[in-house]
Amino acid sequence: HTDPRIWPYLDDFIVINKWWYDKVYNATTPHSDGKLHLIKPGVDLSTFTFKLDRQRGYSIGMVTGNIWEAKGGFEAIRIFQEVVHKYPDKPWELYIRGQHIPPEWHTYAYNQLIDGSGLADRIHIVPQISIPEMVAFYQRMDYILVTSHKEAFSYATAEGMATGAKPIINNFFGSEDIWPEQYRFKSIHGAVEMIGEGEFLPEEYRAYIE
Repeated sequence: HTDPRIWPYLDDFIVINKWWYDKVYNATTPHSDGKLHLIKPGVDLSTFTFKLDRQRGYSIGMVTGNIWEAKGGFEAIRIFQEVVHKYPDKPWELYIRGQHIPPEWHTYAYNQLIDGSGLADRIHIVPQISIPEMVAFYQRMDYILVTSHKEAFSYATAEGMATGAKPIINNFFGSEDIWPEQYRFKSIHGAVEMIGEGEFLPEEYRAYIE
């Protein structure tokens, strides 16, 4: 995308976050001749509706399509282990909405980590579900944990926040241009504290997405 030889063949080049816009803009000469556009993503708020009776609870959701390294699933389980260890008197549950993909060792590695955690009865892999079911999923979650190492936007974050779930977002590159600092963590310790001790403000999360 930064090779200037491709630009004569393009009518438009669209990116969906400021971090990548700046990278492409600064790498092209003469700045893509007006062909480069930033279009920010959004969420259909009539579909992902706010849960009116939200109160702080103990359900943590991680949402992805395929479960692979860039999504940080292992980190999500480690964070969950630390949450349970630090706040042992609460009925914490972790729901990972995703599916395993090749190579097969991914499945074995996740099973090994979950079985060895002593929390297998509290960690759930949720199969692919429809959009209405996803809305209900988000509304059941109190927290949306985003452990991704890279995202262009993170629809899981926006969809969950639209329903009032609290975002717990890894400080991935470019995240500072999208998500406020108070929603981002820079260490496992930070994520654990955000879940167990931070403010819980459902109306604020919805308002940010609006």
